[in-house]
Amino acid sequence: MSIPTRTPLGYNFLGDVSSEIIMELYLDPECPDSADIWNDIIIYLDSYFTDAQLAIYYHLFPLPYHMFSYDMSLAVESAWNLEDNSSVFFSFIYDFFNDQSQWDNDSTANTPRSTIQEDIANYVSSTLDDDDISANEVLTQMRSSNMDEHLREFWKYGCEHGVSGTPTVMINGVEFVDWMYSDSEWTVSDWVTFIRSLLV
Repeated sequence: MSIPTRTPLGYNFLGDVSSEIIMELYLDPECPDSADIWNDIIIYLDSYFTDAQLAIYYHLFPLPYHMFSYDMSLAVESAWNLEDNSSVFFSFIYDFFNDQSQWDNDSTANTPRSTIQEDIANYVSSTLDDDDISANEVLTQMRSSNMDEHLREFWKYGCEHGVSGTPTVMINGVEFVDWMYSDSEWTVSDWVTFIRSLLV
């Protein structure tokens, strides 16, 4: 695996590498559980923690049994490269997770890949709502060897860190699984309490 060009590899939602706690999430754009933890939990944590306290990074980890997760991930990486405003980008991520069922296995069973790619590119362009970012530009990025290489790097990065499924949560480099095996589903309050318990 090549050395990542940005560290940590991923999309920086909050904080940075100097933050006291670094939370890394490995997510699949087509995974309903990934959508749940991001849209229902993670996006609210910036209301409780400062950049100095908590950093949050979103890593792409497309799973092979989600047929168009790879193309959806190419779209995410393309959006990151084309959109200068990180707030707009993460607003797009929220919408993309909300609308992921458009490209799930059942919905796309009889649709050619090229058609799916064009549909996703149109969605990215319209959701970013930037006149300077056309669907053709998104599609060109998605089909470029450079984007393919970046996405392979994401996937290998996850494998190197022991990731095998999504969502996977790492806290300061250690996989945290308590939230998955709790008797009740963790809420924002549960996550806030847990993270605050780690702060010095």
